[in-house]
Amino acid sequence: METDPTLSDYDLVIVHIDADVADKSYADCGDAVVQAAVNLHALPCSLACPPPADTVGNMEAVLSSWLGIPGTGAKSIFCIASKATEAWLAAAILPNDHALLQGLECNLNLEAQLARLPKRLRVRKSVRAYRDLADVVTLRWGAVTQLCTQADLFDQRMQVMKAAWP
Repeated sequence: METDPTLSDYDLVIVHIDADVADKSYADCGDAVVQAAVNLHALPCSLACPPPADTVGNMEAVLSSWLGIPGTGAKSIFCIASKATEAWLAAAILPNDHALLQGLECNLNLEAQLARLPKRLRVRKSVRAYRDLADVVTLRWGAVTQLCTQADLFDQRMQVMKAAWP
């Protein structure tokens, strides 16, 4: 991505996707996408979870094939939440002993479960709700990285990149 002239003015490019995409198929998008995807990394590519890292690794390969690159470089990073970004949100907002925090990164139903919580904890997926909770996720990022291995991996990669910046 670093050689793309449309991105040359950026210090960093982050490509974010949820690992639940690994459960999808190109056929879900129709025949034209199936034909266009002939030379792309295959979907579905989900593996058993735990561990979440195996499916995330497959999604890195899928993203690289979509972007036509061998991998990320000095100014780019993949940010892949397993199975969904809601895991990071739940880690930030739920009490430390909440039952939903068990098996958090392998929970494919977390979005629906967050929407069914008691009102004081309930989160229904919307741009507004997520925007309103962004500061909480930032403030509690340490808790997120403690509970979510993929958030921790992203954080580690970001630290390495920051250390290399001039």
